[in-house]
Amino acid sequence: MRENWKEAAFGMFFWVAMILLFVQTIVLPAEKDRLARIYMPVILKSAQGLREGSRVTVLGVDKGTVLHLTYLPVDRIGRIITEEDIGSGRQQGQKVLAILHMNDPVELRPDYRISTRYTTVISDKVVDIHPGNGPVADIMPVSYLSPNEVFYLMKHGRISLAGKTIPEAQNYDDPLTAVADVLAENRIALRHVIRNTREITDKINNGHGTIAALINDDRLMLGLEETLLETDGLVRDGRDLYESLRESRASIDLMEGYLIPVISVAAGAP
Repeated sequence: MRENWKEAAFGMFFWVAMILLFVQTIVLPAEKDRLARIYMPVILKSAQGLREGSRVTVLGVDKGTVLHLTYLPVDRIGRIITEEDIGSGRQQGQKVLAILHMNDPVELRPDYRISTRYTTVISDKVVDIHPGNGPVADIMPVSYLSPNEVFYLMKHGRISLAGKTIPEAQNYDDPLTAVADVLAENRIALRHVIRNTREITDKINNGHGTIAALINDDRLMLGLEETLLETDGLVRDGRDLYESLRESRASIDLMEGYLIPVISVAAGAP
């Protein structure tokens, strides 16, 4: 009986120790990491070219990713309608709300600039943040979201932003972005053109088809070579003829210089 009690006590102690170890090493660090995450809301004019997982850079340095994209109702002058006023009939449009998962807080000055742009023509669009310049006293307050608010937004598709300061981004319409947008919109068509060109080139190289057979026919190549040689000979003969005519012209001019005075004297010219 005493041995059974010891085994039960040992088993209970073992499982309690395992539970405490699990909480200490996994649950508490995970909760601490979850609470330490920085979720920065940003208003976008358009999310075209962006997706969840797109890079977020600060002065060109990778500092996070796009966690979530959704749109919120706005009134006539572009102000976001809070959750409490959704049914008031003031909605006149929508704006895109992007949740940025940042590695570090961003200190924005009044001249900050947030833009969505392409770093290269064939790259994905990124959200680039320029914090601006100025003293520490000019740092703007940014209302970061808590994990619970982000979870509620992703689950229900709405969130209360009353009293929050949310920075706005602009779509950077430089020539590179315009070209990248055109390539992105016509990516499928360009892929078809490239594939068709590759297939045509392969057929020509392999000798399949009428044009390929003509191009790869040795007789055609020999005939073309003979034609080029004859053309080269004709050009050489024409050049020699031109040189001969030029030399003959010099002789004729010389004879003309001698004969004209003689003929003039013989004709009795003064």
